[in-house]
Amino acid sequence: MKPSRGSRTNDLLACLVVAAAYVAAGVFGLSLASVNKSASAVWPPTGSPWPPSSAWGIGIWPGILAGASLVNFRHGRARRVTSLGIAVGNTLEGALGCYLVRRFAGGVHVLERPSTIFAFTGLASAAAAVSAGIGVATAPGRRAGPMAGGSGGPRELGGWGTRRARSPSPPS
Repeated sequence: MKPSRGSRTNDLLACLVVAAAYVAAGVFGLSLASVNKSASAVWPPTGSPWPPSSAWGIGIWPGILAGASLVNFRHGRARRVTSLGIAVGNTLEGALGCYLVRRFAGGVHVLERPSTIFAFTGLASAAAAVSAGIGVATAPGRRAGPMAGGSGGPRELGGWGTRRARSPSPPS
């Protein structure tokens, strides 16, 4: 069945709302960045593809892609190819997560039974891993890491656990 003009208008409006919400959440997240203007320890858009995908279906993906692309391009977070890769990963997270939850965890009733809550946890982790994997795979080669021949050491861990190694030893 062909959608009516009103439903296409509603779909476009929903995509625009999702994109605007994603951009607003991304701008807020980047405003919390302390070390680097393009990296924040708090990233509010992380789960934002899930609610609209669950409510309106996988067809909301253009809004997610547009919002994620705009945040990355606007703030110069990375090169255009990397920004697009991150946006595609975020979009796939929402679409794949929505599909998996609808197929294997009871859909909109996912939080009603312990078994579906448990399934949701695993499926959400899988969808998030896809998003993160695509983001890392499209990262520029100048960064340290296994793809760039890095050692997998402290630099890849974002400095976690390296403060002690850099601080001078206490006097004996």
